[in-house]
Amino acid sequence: MIIANRIRESISEEQVMFNNIPIVVTISLGVAVNRAGEKTTTTELVQLADTAFYKAKQNGRNRVEQTF
Repeated sequence: MIIANRIRESISEEQVMFNNIPIVVTISLGVAVNRAGEKTTTTELVQLADTAFYKAKQNGRNRVEQTF
């Protein structure tokens, strides 16, 4: 979550110019967590991250959401 938020903040702080017009760029990220001892497949982790991503978009965008 810390790294994902750093990435999100870094992107939103960068100014992107298009035809001399500043454009604000933001991202939403979904983070999946595999707890120690759990046998979660890569496919399952990607599905969990995808679910978290859509939750981030629904909850206001430009944010990070996490699933376990």
